Amino acid sequence: MGHRNQQGLFYDEKNDNIYSTEHGPEGGDEINLNKKPSSGDIKNFGWAISSYGEHYGYEDKWRVEDLYKRAPLHKSHKKFGFEEPLKYFTPAIGITQIIKNNLFNNPNNENRLYVGSMGWDLSEGDLAIHEVILDKELNYKSSKVIPIGDRVRDFIYLEEYNYFMMYLESSASVAILKINK
Repeated sequence: MGHRNQQGLFYDEKNDNIYSTEHGPEGGDEINLNKKPSSGDIKNFGWAISSYGEHYGYEDKWRVEDLYKRAPLHKSHKKFGFEEPLKYFTPAIGITQIIKNNLFNNPNNENRLYVGSMGWDLSEGDLAIHEVILDKELNYKSSKVIPIGDRVRDFIYLEEYNYFMMYLESSASVAILKINK
């Protein structure tokens, strides 16, 4: 419940968690965590009441005011009884696929998520892979941007080679992301 437009899903079978990415409205792309969905505890992630983005503009001011009365887009999820995203991106990054991977470049064995981004502005974190580090309780700890310079539409991790294989949309190419040793 409360999702706007999910783009990527990753089910962590070992821990019974679903990680998802979703496009926000104008800004507000999110990474969400649904802990233990098999327990039957259905979480609400807040759309269309809470979002860190904004509704797309309308030329008629009265239409926008009416829209915000019906769907206010509060800048807190928790305050209104919803689940907060693990991380949100404002401005939006054109978020894509999500993978939980603790093997790639991870000497401290941390919980790590990787998401792709499309967008068009590298300075905003677009055209990249984002590495998101979670603490032991699966709360957001830190993140970094790995610039690719192309729209990362999709990617997979190949454990036997210890690299990510990516489909890059702008150049219609396949690329490999690996660690140089």
